[in-house]
Amino acid sequence: MSLILCPGARNYFWTASIIIAGCLAILTSCRWATIADLGKEDHITFTKTTAMAAMKKDFPRDRFHDEKKLHGKGLTVEECRQIALTNNLNFQTAKLDELIKASLSHGEWARMLPHAIVSAKFDEGDNIVYSDLMGDSYWANYYERSAWRFFLEGRWSPTDAALAYYSAKNADNRIVQSHYETVRVSQKIVESVEVSFFRLLSLQACLPEANRLVSIREQITKDMGDLLRDKLAAMVDYHKAKHAQNKARSILSQLTADAERQRNMLLSTMGFLQDSAAGGSRFDIQGELREPHVIQIPADVELEALRNRPEAYRAGVKHFESVNDYKRSVVKNFPRVTLFWRYLDDRYNHPYDKNRQQAGILLYFDVVDWLTNFADSCAASRDTVKTEKEVSAIALAIGSQARMAVLKYLWLLEQVKIKGDSLADSCSLLEVAKRRASNDDLDKLAESEARAEMILEKIEWQRAVGESNAGFAELRSAMGTNLKPF
Repeated sequence: MSLILCPGARNYFWTASIIIAGCLAILTSCRWATIADLGKEDHITFTKTTAMAAMKKDFPRDRFHDEKKLHGKGLTVEECRQIALTNNLNFQTAKLDELIKASLSHGEWARMLPHAIVSAKFDEGDNIVYSDLMGDSYWANYYERSAWRFFLEGRWSPTDAALAYYSAKNADNRIVQSHYETVRVSQKIVESVEVSFFRLLSLQACLPEANRLVSIREQITKDMGDLLRDKLAAMVDYHKAKHAQNKARSILSQLTADAERQRNMLLSTMGFLQDSAAGGSRFDIQGELREPHVIQIPADVELEALRNRPEAYRAGVKHFESVNDYKRSVVKNFPRVTLFWRYLDDRYNHPYDKNRQQAGILLYFDVVDWLTNFADSCAASRDTVKTEKEVSAIALAIGSQARMAVLKYLWLLEQVKIKGDSLADSCSLLEVAKRRASNDDLDKLAESEARAEMILEKIEWQRAVGESNAGFAELRSAMGTNLKPF
């Protein structure tokens, strides 16, 4: 619509245009660096500030002293699990995401309600403004005075309500997906805690034995050197003793590094930093290192995992989300229908007709939009087939993971049995060496050698027991039985 402005109104128009152009020139000018920096987003500073605040807030150095039994006696696996489910940031993020999805769902359901629009406009002019459109009596009858105009409209579209309905159902589906994601995050947290706990527990038991092994090997090397100087031992035997000593030191170094690594992993899963544990006391755990119970593996282990793990259910919800998207795309192909009622209060519109009401039905159909929506419907239809196949793929993956976890656990149990038999044999050899020992130096070396081999086998057995417990934790996570049913 083109407007013919009278001279007085034209002055206001040019004044407003000059002011707007000046503001745009100031905001877009490179010379006004201070103003331009107002909208600049410094993500580097924000990230550093937020990360440091999280370090100070979530990981204070004395936080360990606020936890039960964190210094003095060590934590049990149940206490570590409870602390992890309380402090783990991934779990907190998953819970917040679930709450966010719930809030968004409420907004989606509200879109189905009728729309109510209330507006008010104040016009002030000193000249008549005319329109070049025929029949446009609104501008032709505009009075030369100030005027308040009030407008009220209520409208509701069945088409928009149907679209909002399927969008709201998908919003609810996303809540369910977030809940399943939270459950799986919890299961993975419990798995990580238990795996690190039992490995660290076995390493804590191995370290004293490794120190004893190094001491015995050093003494054997020293005694073998004395015998070599007295020409009572061969050079080959001395080098074998030296090699065994270096191997014992390597074992001790590896065990120490593995213990620190498992400790850091456990602390990280529990929501702590390593340096926060070092301020005043050392983080330790307590528990009995024993062979895991031989459980009865169900014949349908794959089905058991499918019943307890949330990934397949999450994929099923995602499939229904794609179905709703397809239905929503089908609704878009129909003409848009809108029911409306309008009320206008314009006291200066006409001396005898100041209020106007209008009610009706609006039909809207766009051919170009219909072609686009038809293509979207085809894509959404294919997406439903894809999500259905994803459910099957995830189910097969869960079953495979559960079966592999069972096989690994059975292999670890077999390793514990083998290491236990080797340890028993070493203990028998040590007893024989003790009975045969005399004051002869070679007999004493044989006894020390047998004791060193026994300690080495004991370390191997302890590590195997720790790995079997960790494997049992992985099996429970793969089957989804390490937490209560959701």
